Amino acid sequence: LENIVESIKISAANNTEKLEKEKELFNKLLDSMQNCYNLERVKANVGDNYDEHYFKIDGDSTGKISEVVLDGFSRNGNVRKKPLVKVKR
Repeated sequence: LENIVESIKISAANNTEKLEKEKELFNKLLDSMQNCYNLERVKANVGDNYDEHYFKIDGDSTGKISEVVLDGFSRNGNVRKKPLVKVKR
């Protein structure tokens, strides 16, 4: 899952078709692995204030989340990957 998130960070900037396929794969894997590995989805919402709980892939350094590219995930209560978001002032 972590490798897919890293690839999505790159695809978000320049490859929309690949991005959609990777997001679909990530979501299917996370859904199927949640119970076996004690994984939980870490959600972000459009309109939330951007802070250190998110990973910004595009936009301003401060402001509100304008798009959620991908939810993050945690394992055993520890965040492994933060949600990937775009930010606007």
